[in-house]
Amino acid sequence: MLLDLLFPNRCLHCTRMIEAYEWICNACWDQVALAHYNFNGTNDFAKRCRVHFPIENAYALFEFVKSSPVQMAIHQLKYKHREIIGRFFAELFISKLSELPSEIDLITYIPIHEKKRRDRGYNQLTQFCTIIGNHFKIPVEHNALRRKIHRKAQAQKSKEERYITQNIFECTQPYHDTHFLLIDDVYTTGNTIASAAWQLLKSGEGNKISVLVMAEDK
Repeated sequence: MLLDLLFPNRCLHCTRMIEAYEWICNACWDQVALAHYNFNGTNDFAKRCRVHFPIENAYALFEFVKSSPVQMAIHQLKYKHREIIGRFFAELFISKLSELPSEIDLITYIPIHEKKRRDRGYNQLTQFCTIIGNHFKIPVEHNALRRKIHRKAQAQKSKEERYITQNIFECTQPYHDTHFLLIDDVYTTGNTIASAAWQLLKSGEGNKISVLVMAEDK
């Protein structure tokens, strides 16, 4: 109680004081663009993914709009040690989707390089994936993929640099007949998640991929 008085929770966009369990105020919520997709293979986001790799299903929680509350929240999550935002986003995702496709066997996510993980102290996707996995009772594999190459953050790259993402991941073990739910924060060109997806698909016979991202940058 005393901590709430001394360090009140504030809206990530306008800094108004809000409840401890919230990440944004009601006024700024009106500026949040939800993607409103169904988690199936027919939405526009799934069509974008299929340009790069075969998928079963795809879902984006938000539309990524420049200078929006969502962009600010993801920046805080990735670079400002606000891991709790991963929990807020996971709970919102769960509230919007009563169930995941039943055939998903394993949840995993895009890794960051070990040097970056040590410097930052965490991967911004860990809490998001763990909460979703626990809720839907699907195991989460935190080390299915390893990032081989340390590069600057996607947000700091030029448009041309974002297309150079081939062969930056490797699987840590073979998988067979596994339907992965592969999770990332922002889908931009699709090349990063495609590089990871192909490694999972090629790691063994009968593997499949579905995709979940926090936000889709169109």
